[in-house]
Amino acid sequence: RTSARSPLSMHGLGAAALLLVGARAASALVLSAPLRRVARRTGALGMAASSWEPGLAPDLLCLDFDGVVCDSRLETTTSGYMALRSEWASFAEEHGLGELPPQWFLDALGVLRPVVETGYENMLLGRLVVEERAARGGGDDVDGAALGSAVAARWGHAERDRLLDDVLGVHSLELVQSFGSVRDGRMAEDLARWAGENRLYPVGRRLVLHAAAAAAGSAPAVKIITTKQERFVQAILEHNGLPPFPEDDLFDLLCGPKTEVLKQLATHHAARYGREPRVVFVEDRVETLLKVAEDPELAGVELLLVDWGYNTPEQRAVAEAHERMHVISEADASRLADSWFGAPAT
Repeated sequence: RTSARSPLSMHGLGAAALLLVGARAASALVLSAPLRRVARRTGALGMAASSWEPGLAPDLLCLDFDGVVCDSRLETTTSGYMALRSEWASFAEEHGLGELPPQWFLDALGVLRPVVETGYENMLLGRLVVEERAARGGGDDVDGAALGSAVAARWGHAERDRLLDDVLGVHSLELVQSFGSVRDGRMAEDLARWAGENRLYPVGRRLVLHAAAAAAGSAPAVKIITTKQERFVQAILEHNGLPPFPEDDLFDLLCGPKTEVLKQLATHHAARYGREPRVVFVEDRVETLLKVAEDPELAGVELLLVDWGYNTPEQRAVAEAHERMHVISEADASRLADSWFGAPAT
């Protein structure tokens, strides 16, 4: 491991617990009125806004994985459903949950995907969806999208903590382990099927190929910063015919909050090259970008929100109105890749 990654490589349950406790104390996961106030407050702080020069290649191009490189919606929903059944067997039996997720469940979790920050939350959201269906009289002809919208309206860190602490009496780390175990089991049983539920966005594939070509040291250096566990990222890339992502450039769930990873990467670059790096951070969650924008130590980071990931028109509107953020399409990202890396990778 390089020195850039070593301070962040907190392999062990204690470090993961610290990360998850911090995540639980973070802002709500839905774009509520309080979050809109956060966006306005961030702009009012008068932080030095990043200069946006798309033609100038950054030193560090930091990518989220789910929602930027990979569309994992089907896999996370299916694994979340199976983990829910495994973790709460009596609940699943009481509500007649069969071996495979019904369409209403898939539809509901599809609506809820923009509020998911870490995979295990699919288990909690799934419980709320099932309970909402029961409150409406049950039945397989229920409108799944309506169930998802009803749950989204009340979801946030307070609701998540209420479920974990008051209703279930379980630590989030336990659910992370349960969710990961179900994924491992599915991979062992049928790797091709599991990996096939994770499709790469065309521009995500291109960026990963560019990263492989740039591994020798040319700029920009590409990093993946994700709440997904590393082994799952590598398995998805391998299934899609891509080379393994350099281990020292992949920062997963156990490496700390994304804000801290960005700081460590910038510090390491400055120490190595004697100057502050130009950093571009690409995300699909405006809530994550707001956390970066609020941190004075990250005032120079340029923030891009992709419009092909897991976000809503309202969330994109917040980004468009924010002085630090820019919303980009897949076409925009392709043009940037051509400008920064040269000819498209094949």
